[in-house]
Amino acid sequence: MSQIFCKLVDREDFAEILLINEKSRNVLSPEMMEEFEEVLAQVPIIKKWRFIILKAEGKSFCAGADLKWMKAQSAETHLNGFQDSNRLLTFFNAIFKIDIPIIAFIHGDIFGGGVGLVAMCDYVIVHEETKFCLSEVKLGLVPAVISHFVQQKIGISHFLAYSTTARVFSAEVALRLGLAHEIYHGQINNEVLITSFINVMLKNGPEAMLANKSLIKKLYYCSFDEESGSFARQMISRLRIGSEAQEGMSSVLEKRSPRWLKSI
Repeated sequence: MSQIFCKLVDREDFAEILLINEKSRNVLSPEMMEEFEEVLAQVPIIKKWRFIILKAEGKSFCAGADLKWMKAQSAETHLNGFQDSNRLLTFFNAIFKIDIPIIAFIHGDIFGGGVGLVAMCDYVIVHEETKFCLSEVKLGLVPAVISHFVQQKIGISHFLAYSTTARVFSAEVALRLGLAHEIYHGQINNEVLITSFINVMLKNGPEAMLANKSLIKKLYYCSFDEESGSFARQMISRLRIGSEAQEGMSSVLEKRSPRWLKSI
């Protein structure tokens, strides 16, 4: 497969997935998601891998959904928007179905769908200067597809608060919310840091780690049923082709303020 957006490295006992589309800050474009899923499809086949290390090149681990892709829906129908939303849900479900642990080393600005990607990981080591934002309402949108996964991780109170206000929050707050599990005060892709964590993981029983994650998902994670999933996708599909969302996305792409912006 081509390796434009992400790269898989076989490290014998574990897999390393590296997001490499640094020019676009590793946004969730259709092409990136397809390539990521191709990588993930190899995990059940290669039984020797005990866990996955996920990291990224460039200034940001993941800056969210590809706004150019979303903006292009202005000329599309509600049905096409629903299918695109379903594409995003398929991507997150593919990650959720991975039974071996996913360890992420993250940095930079993590917006919108990028927060969803972080929420899919089992242990998150975050750089001290990382900033998070459930930024959708700033664009006239809502975090519909990622809502289930992020809410499961940080709880409904915090999810409602941060998705409603779109306030930027720090690595320290992410740690308190349970979105991150450890803050690192140096270079996040430091090989010494990563190697030390790998050595911790290699001490654990491979079958036990797999069974533990499977057990927790079965007992504690609520299923994303078809009714709620359809409701979420219908909502975001309707909003994405509306005038407010189109203005919001245009304002970001054109580096200007949205027309609804007011201050006191």
